Amino acid sequence: MKKFVLILSLFVICISCSNDDEASITNLIVGVWEDSGFLEIRDQRQALQYDFKIDGTLTISTLIIERSTGNILGYLYRAIGTYRTNEDQLNINISEIYLHNNFNAPYSDLEDLELSDQQYEQTITFSFDRLFTELLFLYPPCGPNELCVGSQTFRKVF
Repeated sequence: MKKFVLILSLFVICISCSNDDEASITNLIVGVWEDSGFLEIRDQRQALQYDFKIDGTLTISTLIIERSTGNILGYLYRAIGTYRTNEDQLNINISEIYLHNNFNAPYSDLEDLELSDQQYEQTITFSFDRLFTELLFLYPPCGPNELCVGSQTFRKVF
């Protein structure tokens, strides 16, 4: 009977450790991550931000930021959806996409972005640097004649 209780206890510990590891990975990804290496013009920079919430929701934004003040001047893109992690896999499910469609202006206010009928789901391999201040996305390979990115690094903003 003691052996049965010992084996059962070890099994419960292993299962709870697995769930703790998954919870800690999810907690590490929570926050705002930014890649701002896209475009720099005058006193402006373009940034791609992923905002992961603890409740599993996600907002992705491409925005224009005033470099000297850090103020957001406008938006080019906004996507809203959910995410979940499974070991080193990040599954993103986007249900709403808003686009800048005013060709007379370089960017839009958030409320002026237009809702599109696009949706998508994507699985990305991800990892952190040793200090957990950088998040690396490794995207799946592209098909022939597709324009895509192999990897992307984000810095934790907050």
